[in-house]
Amino acid sequence: MVRTTQDADIIALLQLDHARLLTEALEQDFFIDEVMLADAIKRRSSFNILHKESMFKVDVFIPPQRAFTQQQFLNSKVVLLSIEPKMEAIIASPEDTILAKLEWYQQGGEVSDRQWRDILGLIAVQGELLDLGYLKQTAAQLGLTALLERAFDS
Repeated sequence: MVRTTQDADIIALLQLDHARLLTEALEQDFFIDEVMLADAIKRRSSFNILHKESMFKVDVFIPPQRAFTQQQFLNSKVVLLSIEPKMEAIIASPEDTILAKLEWYQQGGEVSDRQWRDILGLIAVQGELLDLGYLKQTAAQLGLTALLERAFDS
């Protein structure tokens, strides 16, 4: 499903001692605030960077330290974005993306049409390829069972 957002979302396992290094590595090409970055790491929240030339925004999320976060990384896969120059990205599984979006939807008061459409779109596109057992088990652990059932009933 096409979505017209002009940004990218990244999950990063950053520690406080990474703040200065990341700032130094990116500050030539991106607007980046080391203080905001360090604060996001401390609070396990998010910060954003903005590409100076294109004004493309990247939202960087620092996930909480919990079993689901570890599972997301274990379930992710490397995909080739381009051959020349070779560019790869680590992509979350469809199941974990659904679960993460269900969490964001719940935390946002269950009012975000965009998040809900994304969830329904993932379910529609992935269909029978989804690991329903994993989805149901993890949704129960995260307190998302009712929302997951509602999404599949929609």
